[in-house]
Amino acid sequence: MKRLLIFLLSFLVLSFSKAQSPDNWQILLNKQSIFKGNSDRSNPTAIVKTKSLKMSDCLTIRYNTDNADIGWKRTFYVNDSVDQNIKTLHLNKQSGCVSFKVSALKEMIDKKRPVFIFTTSLPRDPSKAAVVRIRRVLLCKIDWN
Repeated sequence: MKRLLIFLLSFLVLSFSKAQSPDNWQILLNKQSIFKGNSDRSNPTAIVKTKSLKMSDCLTIRYNTDNADIGWKRTFYVNDSVDQNIKTLHLNKQSGCVSFKVSALKEMIDKKRPVFIFTTSLPRDPSKAAVVRIRRVLLCKIDWN
């Protein structure tokens, strides 16, 4: 009887505790989703057909996290296959959307080289940012078909 009571009590405590949900994101091309992912996903790759692509098209990154620390900012890096930065996008909060024109990736599209999208998060206060270890997270690799 005691064991049953302890088991039920522990089950109730665990069921009411909030589990840490992973960050999730979505990559959109002209409001059409080309990739959805979270921090648990491995091999995050999206394939985009270049035939229907126009240089005026818009690429959007939607990032959502439950960790809504005030005073932190998120930065997105769009890099080429040799880790050279093509575009840097800043978001003054942890969750939100950033967009840019596909024309910024014209050279990569023409040569059919993959593009990698990374993110980092840092405190806005420079003295706090100096002591924080930066972890770069791969959001998505975009291959051109």
